[in-house]
Amino acid sequence: MLNTSSYLQKNEYGIYYFRMAVPKALWSQLGRRELRKSLRTNEQARALSLAKILSGQAELYFQRLKGMARDKDNFPGLITFDSLEIGDLKISGGKIECDTPEEERRHLDTIKSLASKTQDGTPKEVFESILLSELIEEFCEEKVREGSWTEKTEHENRALYSLLLNIVGDVQVDLIGYEQARDYKKSLLKLPPGINKNPLFRSKSIEQIIKMETDGMSVATINKNLNRASSLFGWARKQRLVSNNFFEGLGLKKKKQDHEERAVFVKEDLDKLFASQVYMKRNLHHPYYYWLPLISLHTGARIEEICQLYVEDIRAEQDVWVFDINQKGDKKTKTLSSQRLIPIHSFLISKGLLEYVKQLKAQNNERLFGELNKQRDGYSQSASKWFSRYKSKCGVTDRNKTFHSFRHTVANTLKQKGVDGKMISAILGHKDDSITTGRYGKSYEPKVLLPIIEQLDYQLPELLSFF
Repeated sequence: MLNTSSYLQKNEYGIYYFRMAVPKALWSQLGRRELRKSLRTNEQARALSLAKILSGQAELYFQRLKGMARDKDNFPGLITFDSLEIGDLKISGGKIECDTPEEERRHLDTIKSLASKTQDGTPKEVFESILLSELIEEFCEEKVREGSWTEKTEHENRALYSLLLNIVGDVQVDLIGYEQARDYKKSLLKLPPGINKNPLFRSKSIEQIIKMETDGMSVATINKNLNRASSLFGWARKQRLVSNNFFEGLGLKKKKQDHEERAVFVKEDLDKLFASQVYMKRNLHHPYYYWLPLISLHTGARIEEICQLYVEDIRAEQDVWVFDINQKGDKKTKTLSSQRLIPIHSFLISKGLLEYVKQLKAQNNERLFGELNKQRDGYSQSASKWFSRYKSKCGVTDRNKTFHSFRHTVANTLKQKGVDGKMISAILGHKDDSITTGRYGKSYEPKVLLPIIEQLDYQLPELLSFF
C-alpha cells in the first residue's frame, strides 16, 4: 500500500496540497516535473483519503501518456489531471463526488487494477514496501554480520544514513525516485560540515540549518554521502525492494585529480619529522612514538595495520623477515586483499626492530605495542591523535598531510623509481583485478618484494637507534 502521506504538504495556513513527481520521461510531454493541487482541506484524514485517490489516478495518467492501460470499456474517457476526473469519478473542492463509500472503493479498486498492469495486460512487477529506516537497518545489519564493516565503519555509515533519513524522511523506499534523490543532493550542497557532531546543529531541523547559511561541505564529503546512498539503494535493488537506484551517478565532479588529493611527505617534511627529540635524543614516552612513523614510511602500511600487530606477526618467511598483516584473532584489515606479507626494510633492522621484538618475547609480551588499548576505532585511535599533535609540533602544518601520507609517500616513491604497479599494489595491499595475475597468479613472495622495499631510501637525518 502506498504511503500517501509522502504526497502531502501543508502550507502556512494549514491547507494540504497534493504533490507528486512526474516521471522524467514525461517532463517534456507535460511541460512540468511535478503535479501539484490544493486539496482545500486542513483535515489530515480527509487529505490522506484524497491523496490515495489522486496518487492512483496520477499513476494511471502517466501510463496513459505512455500509451499504456487504454481500456475504454473499464475506464472510459481520456484522463486529464488538471480537471481531475476519470470517467464518472470527479474530485473538486476537496470532495470526492461518489454517492456511497462502496462506489469510492470500486473506483479505487479499478485504478489499482489498471495501474498494476503493463501495456500487454500482464501484471507489473510488485515490490515489497518497507520504510527507509527499515531498509537502512537491514542493510547495516547484513554488512556487520558478513564482516564487511568494522565498528568504526558502522558508526560512520549509520551517521551518514541518519542524515539521509532526516532529509528524505521515513517514507516507503519504493516511493523514492529521482526527485527525492535530486532534492537530497541539493540539500547536501547547502549543509555545513560536521552536521552530526557540532552541538550548534543538534536541536535544529534540516530546513533551519540550511537557513543559517554556513560554510558548505567539501566535495569529498558530499560525494561520500551520495555514494553511501547509492550503495544502499543498489543493495535494495538487488533485494527487489526498489525498481531503480536513483542515487547512482549523482556525485559531483572533482576539482582535483586523485593523485593531487593525496598529500605526500616531501624531503623537507621528513627532515622535520625525524629530526625531533624523539629520534635525536630518544625521548620516548611510548615505543610507538619511535616505530610507527618509521615502519609506515618503509612499508606503506596503514596505521591500524601497524598498531594491531602481535609479536608473532614479525617473523621470517623464506629467510626474509616480514610483517605479517592478517586478520587473525582480534585484528582487522580493510579488505581481504589487505592481508599480505611485507618484507622488513634493512633500515628498520639497523635501528633495532628485531632486538625490540626479541625483548618483547623475553618479557612474554604478546603485542608489538602493548601500551595501545583497543577502542571503538581499533588500536590506532590514541596513536592517530598523538601523530596529529606531533607533526604540528615538528612544523608540518598542512592539514592534508596526515599519518596516511606515509602510505602515499611510499606509493609515490616507488612509482617515480619505475616500479611495476602490480608490485606496488602487492606491497600496499590493493587488489589485483587482472584475470591473468590476480585470479590465477599467486601472491608475490617476500624474496621478490624485498628488492622493491629496499628502494625506499629517503636520506633521513642520522637518528639514534631504538636501543
